[in-house]
Amino acid sequence: MSINWEEVEKNAGSQYKNYAKPDVYKVKCVDVDIHEVGTNGSVVQEFIFEEDDNYQYPKATHWLSFKNDSWRQWHNRCLMIMFGSSADTAEKAIDKIEALGDKEKIMKGYETAYKALLKRKPEVEIEVFPDGKYSRAEFTDDRVAMPHDDAKPATTDMDEVVPEDIDDSEEIDLSELPF
Repeated sequence: MSINWEEVEKNAGSQYKNYAKPDVYKVKCVDVDIHEVGTNGSVVQEFIFEEDDNYQYPKATHWLSFKNDSWRQWHNRCLMIMFGSSADTAEKAIDKIEALGDKEKIMKGYETAYKALLKRKPEVEIEVFPDGKYSRAEFTDDRVAMPHDDAKPATTDMDEVVPEDIDDSEEIDLSELPF
């Protein structure tokens, strides 16, 4: 069997864009995913951005803290306002969500509220920055921006990325493949 590489490229190869390089971008926020992570019950809100003609963007991660109710309520109010909600509407929505009382219901309430708000695809400004060998995104709005000074710079030394024993001039010997 021979693979039709033109067909493969058309169907898959050109669908994936590079992640944006470190910089500040205006993007449309289009979705949120709120879920527990780890084993201690921490809840993350991952805000997802629309790809543009050039890039896809890493998610912006914000915490839905159940250790500090006031911070959770204030921070989500500020996020909703940044996404275009009025302060009054954000406060009313958060009052209803918080009245649900149960952690799972509160998580679902915030997710439902954000999904409704993000249907309008509000434009926000984000900063993409390196974090180890990956990158992350953060809102630039001072009301909601989470600090990221401790992010590790991305590896730039190509000797660390590509093993030295690879000879680019050699052809792949298909008989050496384990399958």
